[in-house]
Amino acid sequence: EARGRGLQLRVLKPPLPRRIAAVLPDEAGFTRALHAVLARHQVPLHDFSSDHYDDALFYDPAHLNREGVQTFFDRSLVALLRAAAR
Repeated sequence: EARGRGLQLRVLKPPLPRRIAAVLPDEAGFTRALHAVLARHQVPLHDFSSDHYDDALFYDPAHLNREGVQTFFDRSLVALLRAAAR
């Protein structure tokens, strides 16, 4: 339906703190399974979960705070959005 409306889909896995990534059960398996589902629908997965940011950039164990979002935007999303616009 989204493609029929001319939309381009992308799925993002945002950065995680190292201490959280280290305790997630089978995160690599989850990422493989997610990638397989998305590949069937030709939707790219942009995995930034290994771009570990300092804990100070999170407002809780897994969500970026305002500064963290701005850092993520500057470091990763600007380039992704520019590439998608071409």
